[in-house]
Amino acid sequence: MDPVIIVGAGLGGLLLALLLDQAPTPIPYTILERSTERKWPLEGGGVIFLTPQIHPLLARLGILDALREISRPVATLTVYERRYKLGFDPTMNGAGATGTSPQGKGSASAGSEPKMSGFEGGDDNDDDDAFVKS
Repeated sequence: MDPVIIVGAGLGGLLLALLLDQAPTPIPYTILERSTERKWPLEGGGVIFLTPQIHPLLARLGILDALREISRPVATLTVYERRYKLGFDPTMNGAGATGTSPQGKGSASAGSEPKMSGFEGGDDNDDDDAFVKS
């Protein structure tokens, strides 16, 4: 079998490699990475935001509980985006999103600080809460 080519050794590429290793019959792969430097994700600061949709995959890899131990639940996330004159401000509650977009659909105040917010947890069940390492 020809190897699967994984482009990028970021979090997504490395997670895919782990999944291919855990297949009933391991699937060969080659990871291609442009950067010549080795560095940890978030070196120099930042955050990894993991939405509930990724939790089953992390559980399958056996790392969900360990991630929960070193992270914290998030009820709301606000991201400020400087590239657009109009903001993007969806309100998400698991069913969908409404708000304004940088493409001009919907409405936004010109000159306002663009932002994205949402990702509200709705219950006491930790399985569907997003969490971050801070």
